[in-house]
Amino acid sequence: MDIAADYAFALAYQWWLNCDAYFANALRSGKVLNGDWVRKIGFVYLVNRSIRKNREDSFASCIRESGQINGMPLPERAKLLSCALTKWVGEERRHPNAQGRIVFPLSAASKISWFVWPCGWTMYDGLASQAVLGAKTATDSVDRMESFYSTLSKNGWNEVLRDVRLDIAECNMDERLAERTLDKHLFLLGLPMDRRTEQEQQLEAFLSALPKQAQDEARCIGRKVGVHLRSARLGTAH
Repeated sequence: MDIAADYAFALAYQWWLNCDAYFANALRSGKVLNGDWVRKIGFVYLVNRSIRKNREDSFASCIRESGQINGMPLPERAKLLSCALTKWVGEERRHPNAQGRIVFPLSAASKISWFVWPCGWTMYDGLASQAVLGAKTATDSVDRMESFYSTLSKNGWNEVLRDVRLDIAECNMDERLAERTLDKHLFLLGLPMDRRTEQEQQLEAFLSALPKQAQDEARCIGRKVGVHLRSARLGTAH
């Protein structure tokens, strides 16, 4: 069994029910995004440490004004986000109250951006980038983030996303689960093998706890999208 392919939808569905639907539905309009939402998402996605206290609203403005829109090609969108972050970090370094080391909140920005403009986008983090680009050889950087998205685009992201979206839509599930399924696929690919096995056990418990009809439907979708994910070559670390 290919855990990364066969359980990607189950993991996406688990997160969707737990928190992602809440965030995504609340932030359909980018005007809603503010510092409070930055912290709420950052807490769940473990990225709050990359954003200094009292700079949440400034960070939210950076994302809102980055120029991103739904359906934009991955490389183009990544470039807009990286430019916005570079400007924001530069301003943070000049801020009179700045204390300590200022880092590029790459993962936080990519994750919060998905909840505002989900169509065609995916989240960037260490495990996903390892799946796509291989292990890091240096400190995480804007260049690596841009390379992550350009590599996904070259390796068939749009085609795989289209196929997964069709399977999910046929079962009357929210189509935004397609992007989340591909994200979880990359996450699982980036995990060490022992952690993948643990994830399999946890997801089996999750699926088994669902009502019978929901369980059967989730397993059916998982099998369908698993076919596309097994044949996909979205990165180098397979």
